[in-house]
Amino acid sequence: MKTMRTEDFSKDALKAAIGQRFKQLREHLHISQKQLAEELNILQSTVSQLESGLVYPGFTSLAYLVTHKKLNPAWLITGEEEMLLHQDQVVARLKRKRAYSDRYLELLEMMEDPELEQIIFAKMLELKRFSPVEGK
Repeated sequence: MKTMRTEDFSKDALKAAIGQRFKQLREHLHISQKQLAEELNILQSTVSQLESGLVYPGFTSLAYLVTHKKLNPAWLITGEEEMLLHQDQVVARLKRKRAYSDRYLELLEMMEDPELEQIIFAKMLELKRFSPVEGK
């Protein structure tokens, strides 16, 4: 079966495709909608809506599934790659997350210096002004 890329979908078709993959994940884990809802701390009806393609999964639910069930977010969104991440992929994601956390803390420390704070904010404004996303 040919996997369609995300850009090939309308928003409704994308929700439906993500919903189908969400259901495939749940079935692969051999758990009921009720069990998944309890794990994600959401209503069972929300799981049903997710699987029906009526709503997108929330960030907290996705983060839980990636962290605790090794869900590959690329698979959920695009249908490409494998459903579950391998252990080395999970470790790599955790290392990247840690690196971002360290950089963020370093940036906060730098911003305690008023002169550096002004430079950082000026650079952020400059980058935002020239961002290719602007105007979309």
